[in-house]
Amino acid sequence: DVLVADHRGYARLRCPVTHQRTLRLDRTSGVLVIDDELSGTAYHAFTLSLTLDDRCRARLDDSAKAIDPSTIVETEVSDATRSVTIEDAATGQPLVSIRVECDASSAFAVEERFVSRAYGQKHLSTGLTWSGHALFPLRFHTVITPIATAGEVAP
Repeated sequence: DVLVADHRGYARLRCPVTHQRTLRLDRTSGVLVIDDELSGTAYHAFTLSLTLDDRCRARLDDSAKAIDPSTIVETEVSDATRSVTIEDAATGQPLVSIRVECDASSAFAVEERFVSRAYGQKHLSTGLTWSGHALFPLRFHTVITPIATAGEVAP
């Protein structure tokens, strides 16, 4: 299944940018591929941002320890690639792996955020960002892969 959408929310900039996102879901494997293309002709700041559900936590794939969302973790990603495992916060069970590739160098950060399931509710959550400055056009390629549990086959 494929969905393609774009917006021109940055048309007001002196050097306008159009954001196009393509989502591809492989129903057999459960893998979701997201391609973001930021078209333009100038040097711009950029941020790719993902907010996790409050019942999840992030772990860098090169670390055995989950990241506490109340402490900001920031690392420079010279090849603009960072893999993160998303776990069930209650059980530690790995749920999905997220890998992001970008045309430019970026700084990866984990930050405290909030989510709401209903009006007036606020739950502490985790946000993941990849940000930097680059000459556009710029592309992000994100792959979200389900992780099979012991005795289970990935969808």
